[in-house]
Amino acid sequence: MKTSELLIKIRKNELLTQKQFADKLGIARITAHYYEKGKRRPSGKIMDRLKELYPKYFEDSSQKEEKELVMTDRVVANLLDQIDTLKEQINYMEKPTTNTQHEDMITAVVDEINLHNPFDHIVKKLDGVQANWDFLFYNSSQAMSVAKHGLITNVNKAFYDMLGYKQEEMIGKPIIKFIHPDEHELAIKSIKSHKANQVHRVKTKSGKYIKIQITAKNFGGKVKDNSSYSVALMEKVN
Repeated sequence: MKTSELLIKIRKNELLTQKQFADKLGIARITAHYYEKGKRRPSGKIMDRLKELYPKYFEDSSQKEEKELVMTDRVVANLLDQIDTLKEQINYMEKPTTNTQHEDMITAVVDEINLHNPFDHIVKKLDGVQANWDFLFYNSSQAMSVAKHGLITNVNKAFYDMLGYKQEEMIGKPIIKFIHPDEHELAIKSIKSHKANQVHRVKTKSGKYIKIQITAKNFGGKVKDNSSYSVALMEKVN
């Protein structure tokens, strides 16, 4: 649920006028109006005041968001593992079968899928994984991005809306371009290690920086061409 929607829900459920609601929060009525319209975002101080006044609305919301984040993380991890496994099978099949180990591996893969043409089977499975991935990535309310060698290759709507950019304004740009200069060194280490679980200040379209928890994992690192991608999940923190 968006913050603007949550504010409207609280006010209406508590049978308050917009002015009464604003008075309880210690803000002007016009400010409350902008919050509900989504033209402004409440500060951390205002959100803390809301949680103090109406804790029941935040207990359910926070638990749901946490569950959704954990579920998204698990689904992403599962899809990436499937992609890695299938690519490893392709890699083994492309290697010369001059030694017993490779022959045994290929035989095991073929026996497992029980098909005359294992490549056809793997391609179909990859297509299935791709379809699942596309649905998750483009329809999830969880902000996500994909990067390769430190360059952003894709971002979903939840992420570029969070920062205020258009999709084309982010794709192809270095990750480091959006990170606060004071945190470049830490961000570069994360990029080189192909994983991260850190809070960074990220630059929005307006030029302001917001704190975002970034959890990233790489995949495809064992493929023959040695290319690897990283998928990141982003969560805004107050």
